[in-house]
Amino acid sequence: MRAEGHAWDLLDAGARDDALVVRRPLDDGGVGLWGLGTPDGVAHLLLDEPRLAADVVRSSLPHGTTAAASALLGGAVERLPMHLRTAPVSRWDWFTATTEPPAQPGEERVVALDGPDGRAAARATLDLANPRAELDPHDLGTRWWGWRDDGGVVRGVAGARCHGPGMPWTIGGVATDPAVRGRGVARAVTAVATRAALRHDEIVVLGMYADNGAARRVYERLGYAVTQEFESRR
Repeated sequence: MRAEGHAWDLLDAGARDDALVVRRPLDDGGVGLWGLGTPDGVAHLLLDEPRLAADVVRSSLPHGTTAAASALLGGAVERLPMHLRTAPVSRWDWFTATTEPPAQPGEERVVALDGPDGRAAARATLDLANPRAELDPHDLGTRWWGWRDDGGVVRGVAGARCHGPGMPWTIGGVATDPAVRGRGVARAVTAVATRAALRHDEIVVLGMYADNGAARRVYERLGYAVTQEFESRR
C-alpha cells in the first residue's frame, strides 16, 4: 500500500479484515483488479461483491485466490467471476526487507551510476542481461548502482525508485552480465542499493517472478522475506 498506492486512481474497492480489493483504470481504457491479503479473504470479497470483478481485463491477486473461490462454491467453476476462469499468465512474489544486509564480497567494486554516462552504462547492462526490467535508467526518478570489473566496465546493476516523501524505495532492474555470473555481483549491488533505501525509510520492497530461483536466493540472503504471493491475469 505504501509503495504503490500513490498511483491508484480508484474506481471501486472492497475490504474486510483479511483482504483488500481495488478496481483501477488502465492506460488502455480497461479495468484492472488488484488484491491484497489472504486468498480466502479476497475470494470472499469477489464472490460477495461481484461488481468488483465485472469487466476486468487484468489482475494481480493473492496466489490461490481462484482455488479458494472455487472451494467456496463447492467446485462450481461456472459460477466464478468470468475473469477468474482464465489461467494466470504469471506468478510473482512481493518481498520486503527491514534490516540492513551484511557487507557482501565485491561491494568495493560497486559505484553510484550518476549522470548521463552512468545511466547509459546501466541501460546497456540491462539491454544485455535483463531487457524485460520495468525500471528504466532514463527515468530521472530512479537511482542506480553498478559493479565494475577490473577494466572499469559496468557488469552488474541494481536500481531503485522512490515515488515521494514517506514512501519506501522499490528495488528493481537487477541484472548481471552473463560473463560474470556466479561471482556474487547481484548480491553486491543489491546489498548497496538496499542499504541506501533503508537509510531513507524503515522498509524497502521489490517484486520478483516466482520461478526465478537464483534471484530468490540472492534476496533471501540479503534479508528479504516474501510478504505477498501473487498470480496475474490479462
